[in-house]
Amino acid sequence: MDGDWKFHWAQDPTARPVDFFKTDFDDAAWEEIPVPSNWNVVGIGKDGSQKYGTPIYVNVNVPWLFKREPGDWRLGVMRTPPEDWTVYRTRNEVGSYRRRFEVPADWAGKRVLVDFEGVDSFFYLWVNGSYVGFSKNSRNLAQFDITALVRPGENVLAVEVYRFSDAGNLEVQDMFRLPGIFRTVALEAKPVVSVRDIRVTPSLQTLAVEAEVTGAAPGQTLSYRLYEHPLYKDENELVARFEGLSPSTVLSYPEAKPWSAEAPHRYTLVGELKDAAGATLDVFSTIVGFREVAIRDTPASEDEFGLAGRYFYLNGKPVKLRGVNRHETEPSMGHAITREVMEEDVRLMKRANINHVRNSHYPDAPYWYWLCDKFGIYLMDEANIESHHYHYGEASLSHDPAWKDAHVARMTEMVVSDYNHPSVLIWSMGNEAGPVENYSDRYTCAFVGKYSAPVSEQLGNYTKPQESGNHEQVRWASLTRSNGRGVRFDAVENSLRKSESGYPVLSVSALPYAATDLVPAMHAHELPAPGDTWLCLDAAVTGLGGNSCGPGPLPEDRVHSDATFAFLIRSVR
Repeated sequence: MDGDWKFHWAQDPTARPVDFFKTDFDDAAWEEIPVPSNWNVVGIGKDGSQKYGTPIYVNVNVPWLFKREPGDWRLGVMRTPPEDWTVYRTRNEVGSYRRRFEVPADWAGKRVLVDFEGVDSFFYLWVNGSYVGFSKNSRNLAQFDITALVRPGENVLAVEVYRFSDAGNLEVQDMFRLPGIFRTVALEAKPVVSVRDIRVTPSLQTLAVEAEVTGAAPGQTLSYRLYEHPLYKDENELVARFEGLSPSTVLSYPEAKPWSAEAPHRYTLVGELKDAAGATLDVFSTIVGFREVAIRDTPASEDEFGLAGRYFYLNGKPVKLRGVNRHETEPSMGHAITREVMEEDVRLMKRANINHVRNSHYPDAPYWYWLCDKFGIYLMDEANIESHHYHYGEASLSHDPAWKDAHVARMTEMVVSDYNHPSVLIWSMGNEAGPVENYSDRYTCAFVGKYSAPVSEQLGNYTKPQESGNHEQVRWASLTRSNGRGVRFDAVENSLRKSESGYPVLSVSALPYAATDLVPAMHAHELPAPGDTWLCLDAAVTGLGGNSCGPGPLPEDRVHSDATFAFLIRSVR
């Protein structure tokens, strides 16, 4: 739906056209504005005039009046500032957008969705005069189901965008503040029974796939086709098929070529959801790369500079990240970056031997990830969270429980959206947003179901061999062979432990040695050759506390013998 939209600019909410969303509203006298764009930038004339407000740059602070005190955010963004402030006259600009569109006839019987990839900063949405919803996160996808509101023939979309809202307290990035619909708006149609989301966790030869089905019914199965792309090309060739699978499965492809910045081998995974009779209900796809990321203790003998330490590994090799920060900003476009500009950024970085980019300080446009997957750029994906203006003391929003859900939602939305991209190696929980309670909640939400590694890497490299590699708060765990077949264990009940969100969990370890092998050995060379895999499932493990050189575990971290727990065993194929 990108293109010219009808547009009205108001310097504050009192001057906005309150009935503009009605289908019979007359917008003939309105001007048009390109979407995507930032209205401050579009309104700048060659003579320096400003038709649609002023671009505002601030760093630590926010453009509206505030005090660095606990609970100050409750006083809102409309407080009267000094008269010499830019926002004294334009207290909270409002952009009203209207767009007419038609729904294709062959979409009948399907769910119709409208996607807003980026709107700065807060907006309400109406379709054909009916209120749909709102969004306060400017840089994560806002998707609305408008099936019940669209009709054959002409439809009217109306969007009311506010420059400031309370959510802006989490978007205090060091940059120009530029309002508007600055990323793509698109319509899409999905079958009523469909795959809502697919999450792919790769290794060097396998893809662990979790498919979330909307309208699941008995007898449904999933099949997959894997297509290989030549380096830096979009053409592809079918290399593997997988049939008759469940929503949770592991696909094995021993011939896989690993993804890295030097050789970014990409694959497209195409899935089909089928009913009990074998008829196709939905088709979906995602770009994937075979790769493994790890942080390992490395002895000096294995380091090129002879220094021991914990190093970042990709595909079993230590990687040096030569990185830069990148804001989505261009002088003539503001934040509405074109594909051509992104492509030139990648070319420039490759010429300069840059292999790593931090998406500062928010998730970027979808096309950026596609380019980094294709040409090989290691990404740190950063949540759209920064509350620098309240600093890190008592006023910090990382303390305030009223902001917990907003912190967690922004982190979760980023991870769910960008999980499959091979270019994303590191997740960032935001920038300059405080290290307290809401920070740890973001950490917890991001890594649910994220861990995957070979059994051979579970044993810690200690001087004396010992049981290690134990994982707490595990909702489910699967143990598979190289062909992807194996067994999965789902936590059903636990009298001792539950996750932060209330799910039953397990304590899980999988080691190449039994305890009877580890206990008598004083050094690694005294261990026998690895043989069977020893899997241990338990309710929990007692914390170490200070061990022999300090106090023992806290009472709440001790495990009692009367604990009960249960789990479900099922096959993985």
